[in-house]
Parts: sequence; C-alpha cells; structure tokens
Amino acid sequence: MVSRVMGEAVRLVRVAPDMERAANPRFAGATPAPLGFADGYPLLVCNQASLEDLNPRLPRPIPIERFRPNIVVSGLPAWAEDRIETSRWGRSLCSW
Repeated sequence: MVSRVMGEAVRLVRVAPDMERAANPRFAGATPAPLGFADGYPLLVCNQASLEDLNPRLPRPIPIERFRPNIVVSGLPAWAEDRIETSRWGRSLCSW
C-alpha cells in the first residue's frame, strides 16, 4: 500500500519502544547519548563544499536537507568536516 501511494518500492520500518541505542562513546564522550532511529551521532555536521563536490558525480543533484544535518558549515574545503575535532561557537566549546 505505501509503495503504491509513494509511486516507488519502499519499506515502512519502526523502532521498537524498548530498543535502546547509544552513540559510540569514542565520538560522544563518556556521558551516554541515546539515539533515535535515523541518528548516527548526537550531531550531524555537513559541509556545503562536500555536497558541491558530491553532486556532479550523482545522476541527480541532491539538496543538503537530504542528509538532515543539525549543522551546515561553509568556508571549508570539501570533506574537511571529517577532520574537525573541536569547534567554538559563541561561548561554548564543542569537541567531537
């Protein structure tokens, strides 16, 4: 039924209410960070330059929203976000 409405083959999935999933402590730190179904990490940082590097190699370009980022950075070279360890925003310091 869902595939017919969507016009393409899709699967409807859910996470059981009692399922627990935590972020990898290597990235999230010592404090447990529970995750939802679509999350891999507490924060998802995307770089506009990386998307601009990726899109010409795809059959159709995709928007940055497709990745559902919490933070979008610009002004960095493509794929530099893979090497960010610490970021300062306002008065807070974020490390990952």
